[in-house]
Amino acid sequence: MEQHSGSGSTTAAADLPRLAAQLNAADEADRLRAAVALGGLRTPEALAILAARLEVPDTWPVVEAVMGALVSAGPAAKSTLERLCERSESSDARGRLQQVLQVLESTGEAGAATTGHAGSRQSAAAARPGRRPRSSTRLDPVPWGPRDSLLGVVVAQFPEIVPALLAMLAGVTAASSAPTDARAIAAVVGTLVFDSWWIVWAWVFSLRKFHLGPSAWGFRRPRLSILWLVPLALAATIVVDLVYGSFVSLPQSGAMSRFPHTAAGLGLLVIGACVLAPLFEETFFRGFLFQGFASWRGAFWGAAISSALWSAGHFEPALFAPLFVDGLILCWVFRRNGSIWANIATHAAINVLAVLSWVH
Repeated sequence: MEQHSGSGSTTAAADLPRLAAQLNAADEADRLRAAVALGGLRTPEALAILAARLEVPDTWPVVEAVMGALVSAGPAAKSTLERLCERSESSDARGRLQQVLQVLESTGEAGAATTGHAGSRQSAAAARPGRRPRSSTRLDPVPWGPRDSLLGVVVAQFPEIVPALLAMLAGVTAASSAPTDARAIAAVVGTLVFDSWWIVWAWVFSLRKFHLGPSAWGFRRPRLSILWLVPLALAATIVVDLVYGSFVSLPQSGAMSRFPHTAAGLGLLVIGACVLAPLFEETFFRGFLFQGFASWRGAFWGAAISSALWSAGHFEPALFAPLFVDGLILCWVFRRNGSIWANIATHAAINVLAVLSWVH
C-alpha cells in the first residue's frame, strides 16, 4: 500500500505541469478537462493552480468547473483560498474566491456527515454560478467591473449627449408639437435604434470581452419566486408614486407626449413602453451595469449607482427621485430571482399601469 501511494504521488507531480498548461489552453473543452483533473488530484499544488485560475477572466463553464473542483476538495482548499484572497489585486477574483470560501464554510458541517462522490457532487453544485442555493440572495460575481461599466455608459450615451450639448450651447430648445402617428412611429423607431446601440456596447464590454453567453446578463429560467416578486415590486412602486405624489405633483412622462390618443398611438405606445423599454433597459441597467458595479463594491452600491444612471437617463428631473427608487426595487428583484426575465416582467407591469393612466 505504501509503495502504491508513493507511485500515485509521483504520477500526480508529473501531471501537474501538463495540466497547468492545459488549464491555459485556447480551447474551452481542454480547460474544462484540466480543471476536473486538477480537482481530482487534490494536492496542495493542484489546488493552488486551480485557485490562481480564478484570477483570470474566463467563460462561465470553466469558472464553474474550477469553483466546483475547489469546493469538492473540501477543507484542503480552504487555506490556499484564504492566502490567495488576501493578496489578490482583482476585486472580481476576490469575489469568486470568497464565494467558494463561503460555500466551504456553509457546507462544512453537512460535508462532515456526507462521504463519497455524492458529497463532492453536492458541494460542487452549490458552488456553480448558475445554481445558487434557493435561500441565497448573493449575486454571482461577474468578470466585468466598474471600468467596463463606465466605458459602456459613456460610449453608449455619446450619440445622445453630444447633440443635446450642442443644442444647449446654441440656445436651441425642442419645439413642442402636437402628437401624431408619424411622431409616435419615429419615437418607437428611435427607441429601437438607440437602445440597440446601448446593448451593443454593453455586449462589447462584458459578454464579448470575457467570452460569455447571455446567461451572464441573467437570461436564464426564472425561479418560482417570480410569482410573488413581480406583484410585490409592482405594489412597492405604486406606494412610492403615491407617497412622492403627495408632496410633489408628478408630471406625465415627456416620452408619452409624443403619442396621440388614437388606436395606432396606443398600439405604438404599448410596443415602446411595455415591450422595448423593459427588454433593453433591464438588460443594460440591471444585467450589465448593476452586476458590473456590484462586483466592485457590493449589491448596495451597485444598485445605487445603476439606479442613479437609469433615472438620470430619462432626462426628466422632476421624476428623478421616484425613478431612482423604482430602480432600487428592480435591482432587488434581480438579486432575489437571479433572472433578468423577472425584471422585464416587473418593468413591463409598471409601464402597463402608466399606459392605463395615459389612456384615462
